[in-house]
Amino acid sequence: MKLSESTSSTGCHACAYLRRIRPLPWVEECKGKQRECIVRDSCSHCRNDVSKAGFLIGIKLAFFKKLLVACSSDEPFSIIIVDPKTGVASWSYKGSELQGAAVGFVDSLGSGGDHLLVSVKNRPLIHAFAVHSRDRYHQKAVTSGVISAFCTNKDGSLLFAAIGAQVFIWLLSSGELLSVVDAHYQVVTNLSLSSDDSTLFTSSRDGSIHCYLVSDMISQCRGYIVEPFRKWKTHTLAVSCFSVSGGANARVASCGLDHVAAIFSVSLDDIILKVSVYEIFSQKNKLVVSADRPLTACQLDSAESRLFLGSDIGKVAQINLYAMETSSELLLQFSEERNERIPIFNGHSDKITTLSINGDGSLLASGDSSGKYCVWEIASKQCLKVSSMRSSISCLKFLPNWPSTIAGDNASVHPVFGLKQTVTGGEKITMLAYCGTNLHKNLWHEEMNIEIAEAIKEFKRFKSCDVRKKRMRKNAQSHRKIQELKKISIKDKIKEIDEIVEVSPVMQKGTGHQQNQEIIERQKQEIQKLKRINAELYNFMASELTGS
Repeated sequence: MKLSESTSSTGCHACAYLRRIRPLPWVEECKGKQRECIVRDSCSHCRNDVSKAGFLIGIKLAFFKKLLVACSSDEPFSIIIVDPKTGVASWSYKGSELQGAAVGFVDSLGSGGDHLLVSVKNRPLIHAFAVHSRDRYHQKAVTSGVISAFCTNKDGSLLFAAIGAQVFIWLLSSGELLSVVDAHYQVVTNLSLSSDDSTLFTSSRDGSIHCYLVSDMISQCRGYIVEPFRKWKTHTLAVSCFSVSGGANARVASCGLDHVAAIFSVSLDDIILKVSVYEIFSQKNKLVVSADRPLTACQLDSAESRLFLGSDIGKVAQINLYAMETSSELLLQFSEERNERIPIFNGHSDKITTLSINGDGSLLASGDSSGKYCVWEIASKQCLKVSSMRSSISCLKFLPNWPSTIAGDNASVHPVFGLKQTVTGGEKITMLAYCGTNLHKNLWHEEMNIEIAEAIKEFKRFKSCDVRKKRMRKNAQSHRKIQELKKISIKDKIKEIDEIVEVSPVMQKGTGHQQNQEIIERQKQEIQKLKRINAELYNFMASELTGS
């Protein structure tokens, strides 16, 4: 897989990927008393490893080939999975289990893609159903309020749901409510976990963004109030969206209705982009970032080199973070038709509701409040696919090719979706079930039979080899015995002939030469007869021993 052509001297995905592995983040934080942000050359120090990075990125990220699209509609087929380049739907959800309710927020349960979770708009309900067409699993849970956002960890064992200003945490192996955290003063608008599932990020209408340690939130000790690990109060109005980067040193990009975008560093506990002052490379260079329209969506790419911002008039701006080193001021003017400094994606006429970028950073998906969604090629800024749904786009997410969307047998462990309403404190001991090839069969007996069959086959193979070797040794021994018997019989006959041919003194005196010749001829004939019999006996014994 080739690297994206959108990479330039200002930043490349190969550099960001290699630095994250080593790790060498694109911004190096000093540990001194006076913090600095030292920029590194984007490509020169790892230019020799670009081909290696391209290979690694292709192996790790090239499987994000599908796009999950959901809209807030009560009509059938409001949730589909499409090919982002062709627009052909490979999977769709009719929605009969929702009983006419409008779709709220949609996300997969874990990273395996066996189940989808769907919250209901304006109703305190959440549904879980299997993605595979032959699996008819469906469960519904009633919550204490309308769910505004939710997320799950990668193995699908924990469910984090925002209800009002609180965050509820359920253990899906038993349905227990582990904790309820008062996260904000106003309604929580967004939830997101870090790439290692260790921290939870929340945003609210009060303009604040909090970072919680998951271990603190699910702690069994109920004698204290869970405090956020990091807390940022940058926006003066509601936070409309935020995006979390990957890796251990996570960065959070946010945007709000106050026309401001911000970038936070979790490790520094500082704001890299503050309200209107942008400190990214050095303390001397400060960048003023503001917009003439409210910002409704944002997305940070996997290389942390580009920030995409969506506005309320349907335009999407691309900010190249590495290109800001020499700039001192930046004004995002969405109302202008042409913006020479900032690339603008023009394809929507309504408010941008969500943005998503695929794994290698080559494609951008955008959706608006009218139900229209577009797939863009970032390098050329061309729109590859335009389509529409029946209502506002609520979810756009690039996905790998899930096995559950392909026809055939697919086994999955169903979650316990009887969500409790009160905190139980973890009285039950639960274990995750083993997901084998077919849960409808006696799995362990089948696996044991396979192992036994393999062992028997291996034993037979070795046994046949031993039998073949023993037969060969026996044939060799028999052949040697036959040769020895043949030599002994020939020696005995020759000895007898020598004794007969040898003329005694009596024969020399009383018999003639003719009689001696007759005796010799008879003995020679007898020798030939014995040789023929011996050869026939040898052939017979050899055929009997070899079985031929």
